[in-house]
Amino acid sequence: MLQSEMRTGIFRLLMSAAYIFVTALLLLAAPISGTTTFLVAPLIAVIVLLSCIVVAQIWSNQLRPVLYFFCFYFLYGLLVPSIYQLSMNKFPWPSFVVYNELLIAQACGVVVASVVAGLIGYRIGMPRDSEKVQAASAPKTNALPSLAVLAVLSVAAAAICLAAFGPGVLFESRGEASAEMRANKVGFEGYFLSVARAMAITFLTVALVALRFHWNKNRGPYLWMVAIALGVAFFVNFPLSLARFQLLGFLLAVLLAVDSRVFRAIVTFSFVGPVLGYIAAPLIDQLTRTTRSRLDLELPELATYMTHGDVDGFQSVMNAIHYVHTEGLQWGYHLFSSILFWVPRGLWWDKAAPVGQIASAKAGYYFTNISMPLPGELFSDFGYLGVVMGMLLLGAVAGRLDKAYDSFVSSKESTSITLMPILAIVLSAYLIILLRGSLQAVISIPFVAVVTAAIWWWSIPRDRAVPTYRPSFRTRM
Repeated sequence: MLQSEMRTGIFRLLMSAAYIFVTALLLLAAPISGTTTFLVAPLIAVIVLLSCIVVAQIWSNQLRPVLYFFCFYFLYGLLVPSIYQLSMNKFPWPSFVVYNELLIAQACGVVVASVVAGLIGYRIGMPRDSEKVQAASAPKTNALPSLAVLAVLSVAAAAICLAAFGPGVLFESRGEASAEMRANKVGFEGYFLSVARAMAITFLTVALVALRFHWNKNRGPYLWMVAIALGVAFFVNFPLSLARFQLLGFLLAVLLAVDSRVFRAIVTFSFVGPVLGYIAAPLIDQLTRTTRSRLDLELPELATYMTHGDVDGFQSVMNAIHYVHTEGLQWGYHLFSSILFWVPRGLWWDKAAPVGQIASAKAGYYFTNISMPLPGELFSDFGYLGVVMGMLLLGAVAGRLDKAYDSFVSSKESTSITLMPILAIVLSAYLIILLRGSLQAVISIPFVAVVTAAIWWWSIPRDRAVPTYRPSFRTRM
């Protein structure tokens, strides 16, 4: 026993050292000069803080996927690229906005405040071990009837998409599918494809959770449900036809629902994450957008990719500040429009466009299909107070969801199928793209997935007696 613990400790020490080495190497490769040191110093401090949290997760036996992906986005999707861009004074998009030291300092303040507020909210929202995340009233165990209904709806939605859009939109590359939809003048009805994809992902996720619950008793029907869900999910979520965030969310949702040991492996080998991220993201983009030979791929240099449009978050935050300076605060107009994304513009003619699109247009971009990190979204609506309060709320929700997920996968006994772990899986899977934004452009699939999961769970009848089932797949290392 002692030898096993020593081997585990040594292994985690090596993995922590590898992670620190990779992150430090990324920072050392940035051409930081004396004139930019004071600008990037607060960002480096936040990088150190988030890196410490990642290392703590490598050593911890608790599974906190929402916190992990929160740290991952801010570290490698926003902060590290911003160090390169500020050091080289080169940003992804040409703009007539003068990114002076005052504007850069304000953007640094927004980013730092959002991270700190999110972490404080997480600590506040994380229940103590003695607290119950969800009241246990009467248990819910018989999920089969509601799963069957969800299966019928998912299959029907997939069939409608095939009839409405044709196999080309479903199975061609993303670039070819987009061109075909534009040629066929597909407008708001294109959202139905997102609905079908979200329903299929939710069906697969809840089927896997239900199978986990019933693994030692009556697993047969749930295995069939998982098989059907896999077929439907890959039918409407063909990897080459998906945007990268949709593909990432789909894969993460499946991996987190199948077995939490997969997430444990992701955390343990955290040093691989940024390496794969900076290599895989540009390659997948070329693979899904181009009609060239699938082998004709180019990998950009690190410094070049750090000023690519994929990592334009810091510039977008500066554009959001410039947008507020010129137009004033929007007082929830953009957030409200994002939540009501499903309302057609024909019924709501003055619904706001995505913040990234408006802010980039104000900055004079020639291309305005631009992301906007969540801190920039909150700032454009409510200013600094909105950034702090919004991230506090997000952190508090994340804390409760992480506690629910860890309790679900590590408990020896479970007496009821609960909703919170399912919501934790969905939010974790799509958190990176929700943080990257623009919210109105990316909210459709996670929003529909959450609503579908909630309706499914509420439709499960409560039991009269309390059974005792043992969930499968013991997960602690």
